[in-house]
Amino acid sequence: MKKFFSQQNQMLDSFFSRALAQGIFPGAASAVILGDYTQRRRMVNCWGDTSYRSEDKQAISEETYFDLASLTKPLATLPALLHLMTTEKFNFDTTLEDLLVVKMPPDKQKITLKDILTHRSGLAAYFPFYQEVKAGLYRQVKKEIIELIRQTPLVYPPGSRSLYSDLGYILAGFIIEQLSGKNLNTFLDENIYRPLGLEKKIFFNLTGRIRPGIYAAGEYCLWRRRVLRGEVGDENCALLGGAAGHAGLFGSITGVMQLLEYLFDLGWEEEKIPAEKKLFKSEILRRCCRKWDLTGTNTWAVGFDTPSPRNSSGGPYLSGESIGHLGYAGTSFWLDPQKKVILVLLTNRVHPCRSNNKIKKIRPRFHQLVMEQLELTHM
Repeated sequence: MKKFFSQQNQMLDSFFSRALAQGIFPGAASAVILGDYTQRRRMVNCWGDTSYRSEDKQAISEETYFDLASLTKPLATLPALLHLMTTEKFNFDTTLEDLLVVKMPPDKQKITLKDILTHRSGLAAYFPFYQEVKAGLYRQVKKEIIELIRQTPLVYPPGSRSLYSDLGYILAGFIIEQLSGKNLNTFLDENIYRPLGLEKKIFFNLTGRIRPGIYAAGEYCLWRRRVLRGEVGDENCALLGGAAGHAGLFGSITGVMQLLEYLFDLGWEEEKIPAEKKLFKSEILRRCCRKWDLTGTNTWAVGFDTPSPRNSSGGPYLSGESIGHLGYAGTSFWLDPQKKVILVLLTNRVHPCRSNNKIKKIRPRFHQLVMEQLELTHM
């Protein structure tokens, strides 16, 4: 184990030094977690700075908060739904119409929660609600977004194919609020993050209520006309006040790794989890971790992605049982229950401009290097 971590540190220092020199991102934090509940080892590293701007540059540390972007989907929206599923009378086959208690047009009446969470709903990939809906009271903004989704034709019949869609997860956030009677931020804090001791490590920053801390700088937002720091980059999430089902979550490397360890343990080491910490059923979580489409055309599980047959962002060495997700701001994780490995990479590649896509090449390389070293040292 010591040999592995020593070699990993040297290799990753060289790898990330080159990435920083190439302008792939200003800073990064990574975590490599090995083993099960009783024999777990962790390696956390930080590189670079929070910003390219000298006036607000600080070194990345384990406490630096990153915009987690779409990691919100598996690390907030899915846990909230699974928690509600233990007490509320709904399941993955419950229709969108029943969950939202909103009359849907004929083309959307058969869309289920499973369709939304596996990106097979037929909804469009994206819609610029922030350009169509006037910012204002949350209740009115949500009402107008739901109505726009109701009125917009589907891209394909539900269940017939797959298209990654933020719209479905925006609705999933609304579903959580409808079922719980609480706003998304409050529900997650009370029922997921606080019970796990994560409320200061993973959270939503609501508009005008940014929590104190050191933040990795985001992009220069043309809509808001400023460099973002502690404000969500996704404009539709910002329209919704900073907390939504598809984006808005902020977290440190320690917060993300601790939540992923909890998901690993609940799913595959359930007997080690104290009863009061079992926030949802392990069998439902494990059900979420498998592909629903077995034709090979859709890699999505419920709330998670799985490795692509070719050119996976997780590299070539993850097992077929792995689950993961990417975040637009430059964040990602992969959890491999077969090899008992969790890999986390947090960066702010969107600073100062979201058009910087160089991370697409180095992200799979990071995972490949770690897993290759794992094989070489026979861990």
